[in-house]
Amino acid sequence: MGLNIVTESKELKSVLRIIDLEQNHWGNRMKDYERRILSAKTQQWERKYKQVVGECAVAWDALERVKELIIEKA
Repeated sequence: MGLNIVTESKELKSVLRIIDLEQNHWGNRMKDYERRILSAKTQQWERKYKQVVGECAVAWDALERVKELIIEKA
């Protein structure tokens, strides 16, 4: 029984680590596009960059919610 708890704990940590890495990716992409907004040459590019920032924020938030649900169920 104790071995299962340890194994599940390791698997849980691995899954949470993967989610953290994905969140880091989306967070970095969001920051990159926020910088691009400041240097956009046209309003068209500024709108496109803002759209990407919004999509990144949605992805980051969804991953945060998944992480919370996994922790709740553990």
